[in-house]
Amino acid sequence: MLDNYLLAELVAFAHTGTIAQAADHLGVSQPAITRGLHKIEAELGVPLFIRQPNKLTLNPTGEFAAKQAAKVLAANQALVTDIQHFAQSQATITVGAVAPGPLIVLRQITAFPVEIKPDFFTEDQALMALQKGQVACVVTQKPIQNPQVKAEFLGTENLLVNLNRFSPLASQKQVTFKQLAGLSFIVIDQIGVWAKLIKKAIPDAKFIYQNQDNFLAIVNNSIFPFFTTNLSHFDRQRIIKLGDRVPIPIQDQSAHMDFYVNYLKVDAKRVAPLIEAWRSRWT
Repeated sequence: MLDNYLLAELVAFAHTGTIAQAADHLGVSQPAITRGLHKIEAELGVPLFIRQPNKLTLNPTGEFAAKQAAKVLAANQALVTDIQHFAQSQATITVGAVAPGPLIVLRQITAFPVEIKPDFFTEDQALMALQKGQVACVVTQKPIQNPQVKAEFLGTENLLVNLNRFSPLASQKQVTFKQLAGLSFIVIDQIGVWAKLIKKAIPDAKFIYQNQDNFLAIVNNSIFPFFTTNLSHFDRQRIIKLGDRVPIPIQDQSAHMDFYVNYLKVDAKRVAPLIEAWRSRWT
């Protein structure tokens, strides 16, 4: 079996083209690189180099060996990363989601050692994140269909639009996406699956995306309409002043999004108390 350091020296030599540059790249001496290249060639039992006076280059077999060595090194690093993620997930309950709402509720629960992934997953990434140990729980719109995974209904998030009270729509108990056509909205740039939904539901609206600080500053000092949900009141990091705005529920079916928490069945005992508290807090 070839040691990783030999593979790394071969890859560095192939990448840089000289022993001196390979040594500099790896932070070792030139004699160490020379010994390593001789050793990997001897262990493989095939010639890898074309040797000329004051010049060493890879032959076609050497070039192939370097490419394969790079793949092995990448696979080894992925293995290390996966194991580290798994170990971390055992120490804490790592949670990911496709949208911010469920995580806003989760942040109110302090009785469990929870780590929340900052970036949102897509539905397609959720199963892989569970299987690779990147998360212990992942929240999706639809239950993950896999024999290793158990999915439980977590709750429903309902979209509202906050309109200026002088708007003709502000007197209505509910509105539809169609009625919001042509308006300009201030939208926070990290809303996961909701971003795609509102763009599809109101294709002729203008969405002005802002980071959290800018969003709050504009919302609290303007009359632009913006979206919230039935979970927004849990978010203590975003103190929004409604001012002259009126929150109005959106009645379209797509404005009511069900969420499911998914986890590996082998983790059921460990995550069940957290999920129970999460669901209870939501309702």
